[in-house]
Amino acid sequence: MRVIISRTFKYEKEDKIFVKGKDYPVKKELGEWISRKRLGSIIPEVKTNGNGNLHLRDIKGPPNDKMIKNKDTKTK
Repeated sequence: MRVIISRTFKYEKEDKIFVKGKDYPVKKELGEWISRKRLGSIIPEVKTNGNGNLHLRDIKGPPNDKMIKNKDTKTK
């Protein structure tokens, strides 16, 4: 997990200084602690296919919403 730091702070348990604007690889617990204390935010991992291309799925249309009533708008 990677985090980007929004405030410079010192992590006492590991005696490590995190500098504002840089991103660091951290463990899951430390990353959640940093985001909970609003000292930074988690960078989501993007899956690639090995060539650097992103895995994107095709969008075939809007999702079906059961709350919308289908009306026939054709004139007779």
